[in-house]
Amino acid sequence: MAQPTSPTDRFNAPIARVPKTRVAYDLPPTIKSIQAGWQATFQSSSIIAALFTVIESILLFFFSNIPPERLNPDSAGGQALLVFTYLAFFFSLSATFSSLLLTDELGEVQVRAAQRASWLGPPEDLVIHEDPSKLLTHYGVRKSWRPVMWHWFLMLVLGYLCVVGQLLVYVWMLAPKAVAIAMSCVASICLLPLLSILPFQ
Repeated sequence: MAQPTSPTDRFNAPIARVPKTRVAYDLPPTIKSIQAGWQATFQSSSIIAALFTVIESILLFFFSNIPPERLNPDSAGGQALLVFTYLAFFFSLSATFSSLLLTDELGEVQVRAAQRASWLGPPEDLVIHEDPSKLLTHYGVRKSWRPVMWHWFLMLVLGYLCVVGQLLVYVWMLAPKAVAIAMSCVASICLLPLLSILPFQ
């Protein structure tokens, strides 16, 4: 005797939708250039930020073991030194992680673009009026990459400023006044490249 069938048996089980990948697809030269530029930036920054993290962990141990007769840990200078050290450590650590996430995100552009709809069309016929950093979103980069990019940039800049501030506090607390003044001038020169990120040029 045939088994009774329920109404739900008449419907097929849902089939998982697997994206079609055009294996012969190649990114346009402009997109390749933008991708390669950002990848090189994020890869190099991850190395630099990781080095800063290691250096700050060593400096944290060093500053914590300065004899009280040389630097009073309860003084304003001693507390500022520790604050700058902790901030530089956490900012550098965050910048390292963010740059690794961004490097991985850009590494998947080729595959995601190959799975995009055919509206991308031939590169010679495609004109997109977008900011260069936004162009990548048309080729598979998730929109969340821009907030992560700004987070990475902010952490990197703040970490750099904390390192400079940390060294200046140390010099002014323990070095002769002439050395402290000279190092302050050097620090001012080191901060000049940051002027390029200001909105007014």
